[in-house]
Amino acid sequence: MLKGNRTNPLPVVKSLPAVWHGYRIGQQRDAHEFLTIYLEAILNASFHEKPSRAHVIRNQATTPLFKIFGGKLRSQITCEQCNYKSDTFDETFTFNLPLPRTTPVATFGEAMKQLCSSDRLTKDNKYLCPSCKSKQNATKRTSINQAPRILIATIKRFDIFGRKLSKKIKYPSTFNMKTLMDSAVDKSIPESKIPDEIYDLYGVVIHHGSSTNSGHYYSYCKTT
Repeated sequence: MLKGNRTNPLPVVKSLPAVWHGYRIGQQRDAHEFLTIYLEAILNASFHEKPSRAHVIRNQATTPLFKIFGGKLRSQITCEQCNYKSDTFDETFTFNLPLPRTTPVATFGEAMKQLCSSDRLTKDNKYLCPSCKSKQNATKRTSINQAPRILIATIKRFDIFGRKLSKKIKYPSTFNMKTLMDSAVDKSIPESKIPDEIYDLYGVVIHHGSSTNSGHYYSYCKTT
């Protein structure tokens, strides 16, 4: 596959229909869609027999794939009346990050913080508190319960109409996730005792185009 400093992708492309049944060579498809299908194919292959979807979801945390790329998000709702807390956990292979719009040039750190920002549940969105047994104002916040060994993050660059959000975003060469972990958000232990969750940037996949219906993907990756 190697020729000089270039890689010929044709052998990989010809093999795609084996895991991506709707794919045809020459079609324009989404890079994140491919990633999702590819990871799902590897996940399904982790089981001896063809599993049901429910079985995969229940047992995916035991697979080698999840132990490498898997992480867990916690969504916590806190009742503002009685301080009752309700936790929901979501296992995921990718962190889907919103594109921050508060500054001319966004940063990866801002996107991560926005993922873990808090929202108030009021008016028609009040929380039905099991402790109060009535609807109450509440605060909902996402935090990271389990950090993946290898982090895959996607930026939501398209609006609901498929239009491209062309705002620039800066990526640091290293990023420490520890302030977004459960223990930091809950302040259950001193910050100085929270272990670092440091990631080194390895590669970036970039979409060149104006919408979801056209364009090309290219990437920058470290070679060592």
